[in-house]
Order: sequence, then structure tokens, then C-alpha cells
Amino acid sequence: MQWIFLKKFSKEAPFSHNLVYLNSLVELGTSDSHLKLIAELTTFYIEGRYPAYKKKLSAMINKEKSSSILKRTEELFKWLKSKLR
Repeated sequence: MQWIFLKKFSKEAPFSHNLVYLNSLVELGTSDSHLKLIAELTTFYIEGRYPAYKKKLSAMINKEKSSSILKRTEELFKWLKSKLR
């Protein structure tokens, strides 16, 4: 989101790891499914930064779920890249 913000506003985005917040700033017309994924990714990132949550996160994710998240994230990334054109 940082690079989309930079392209749209010609300045750096506010420092934040909250993808939901950054997405709201760039107003891309994000679909509900992409918004849900962005919120999920934000949760994993923020919680993963704290040692107490790492074991909890490991228990929440199995190979099937992580593969699904990765596939959806790759699709989201392609869509975001298309917005740079």
C-alpha cells in the first residue's frame, strides 16, 4: 500500500503496519473479499510481532490455511499492481 500511496499522492504514506488503514487512505474501490484478506493479513502481522502471540498464531494456521492465504495474497498483489498503471 505504501507504494500506491506514494504514486497517488507523491509523498510517503504515514508509518503504519495496519493495511486496513493504509487501504482506506488510497481509496482503491477494494472489493469485500480483498478487504477481508487485508484485515486478516494485518491481524497476522501485528500479532506475529509479539512473542506471546507466536504460539497462538502457529496453532491457528495449518498447511491448508496458509496455502489459501498465500494464493489469495498473490491475487491481491496482482490487483494492487494493476492499480499502479
